[in-house]
Amino acid sequence: MLPASIRKNDKLARALIYTVSFVVFAVVVLLSRIKLEVDLGFDIHVFAKINAVINSIVAFLLLVALMAVKKGNYRLHKKIMLSAIVLSVLFLVSYIAHHLLSGDTKFGGEGTIRYVYFFILITHIFLVGLEVDHILIQ
Repeated sequence: MLPASIRKNDKLARALIYTVSFVVFAVVVLLSRIKLEVDLGFDIHVFAKINAVINSIVAFLLLVALMAVKKGNYRLHKKIMLSAIVLSVLFLVSYIAHHLLSGDTKFGGEGTIRYVYFFILITHIFLVGLEVDHILIQ
């Protein structure tokens, strides 16, 4: 087993994780009120496609990391998880760029799917914090 990067129950690490999670949430909320009027010379919705590709790669990496840890390959697991975190940061930058340039997009669904959508939207921010928590505090 690899030595942990940070000890279990490390208060500084947890404070950092919760702070980053809160800041990301606050930035997402603020994005709904800000729009930059800039002509970049290309379709700004390309960022949404980039986001979809990045999310697909991260999902694949998480599955591969799970298989690696189940086989006891902790070094590979750690490298894959770090790669997933880096891609998650790139996703966040692309997400912010897209929403700063395209403005707010409202979810158009109604009924049960609306509640499912908002549940996923709110919880995935905290799941990123748990992903960081998992890789740093083993």
